[in-house]
Amino acid sequence: MRNWKRLISPVATGVVIVLFAMYAINNRNSLSGLLEISWATLVFVGIGRMLIFFSNGMFVKWTAEAFTRRLSVGEGIYVGFLSALGNFFGPLLGGTGIRAVYLRRIHNLPYTKFTSTLMIYYVIFFMVNFTLALGGLMTLNLQETPYFLIGLLTVGILALLSSVFIRLPRRMQSDNPEGSTIVRKVVRYIVDIESGWRLMLTMPPLLVRLVALAALSVVAQLLIAYVAFESIGADISWGSLAVYVSIVAVSLLVAFTPGAVGIREAMLLLVSETLGVTDSEIIQVAVIDRGVTFVLLLLLFLLTRHSRLRRKLTSHDLQV
Repeated sequence: MRNWKRLISPVATGVVIVLFAMYAINNRNSLSGLLEISWATLVFVGIGRMLIFFSNGMFVKWTAEAFTRRLSVGEGIYVGFLSALGNFFGPLLGGTGIRAVYLRRIHNLPYTKFTSTLMIYYVIFFMVNFTLALGGLMTLNLQETPYFLIGLLTVGILALLSSVFIRLPRRMQSDNPEGSTIVRKVVRYIVDIESGWRLMLTMPPLLVRLVALAALSVVAQLLIAYVAFESIGADISWGSLAVYVSIVAVSLLVAFTPGAVGIREAMLLLVSETLGVTDSEIIQVAVIDRGVTFVLLLLLFLLTRHSRLRRKLTSHDLQV
């Protein structure tokens, strides 16, 4: 059974690669514009991607420091890079596993507390992206208003807001919860996660910084998408860009393939008409973004393989 689970990601990735190869062969003319992309565009996309790595790294640093000793800025960015590496080349949420193991081994951060940091990350991350998508949809001049999608996003935002106030029943928070030994262990694990979650919610300065990081990541992704669409001559509104970026973010939740390759594109192709762009333009922008990200991650991986640089990143005491 385990072997089958391990095969899901590579098989799905292989299928996506074959389908893309078939699409590229049958649509060579529509993809030929990629050969004319300027170096300035690629550099700008790379800078935007580096800003996202920085944002994720600082998110790791500031949330982990709520429960463990302080991380250097370099180490936070290094762990964020490792997470990006795992997400891009690994299976579903591979980067999350790498980050959890690193913080456990190096900083003795319990998995329950790490789960708490992950919860606050997802709440803030999706709150910002859902709000962005809702604002984007409201600005689009559509023939048929997507009331269902607007309602779904509104419910999602309200659900995320309500999670801040929901607390576990008192009987679960007791020292000796009811049930069998296994049930008690599970309950204590959940209570430990909630205690970490509650602790971070009592730190307004931390929450403000985390929201600012999520906003920085969204702005960077917006600029990446805008430059990529402009470079291929596609005319796309800022409202459509907002929806586009939000879908890119949500696709990470269903990343059965490394980097959600194929999954993200399929989701975007379903709404391409709503966004006012063609299927070919969606594919071309995806190739630009993924190509630059691949080269950037490869370069960073080769650089951080040197033990001296890695030690410098993880030991320099530059604090923020």
